[in-house]
Amino acid sequence: MAACADRREHVGAQYDAVIDLDRKRMTAMAQKDIATLNALIADDLIYCHSTARLDTKASLIGNMQSGSTVYTSVTPSDVVAQDLGDSVVLTGIAAISVMFWLEPPPPCNCTISG
Repeated sequence: MAACADRREHVGAQYDAVIDLDRKRMTAMAQKDIATLNALIADDLIYCHSTARLDTKASLIGNMQSGSTVYTSVTPSDVVAQDLGDSVVLTGIAAISVMFWLEPPPPCNCTISG
């Protein structure tokens, strides 16, 4: 039992770092910072959206690059880190503004006159 308590205290010191990394991921999504997303997201990511859509790392980033998914803001709050042994799970609230298309929007071929 003492080993579990020691582990909780050790991992507890790392909670803020895990929460900060996730906040950086959310900021990178809103800022379309593909390099940061590539660095932060695991290659074996499976992202289940609130709409039940599934993405891998490649499809999540690819959709952002193509313009078929545009995150305009991602703001976390009330985030709590939980130690599950060999994993840390974050729970909380995220206010996400996103636009997505089944296909990227067509380019604007318009003339502006003044």
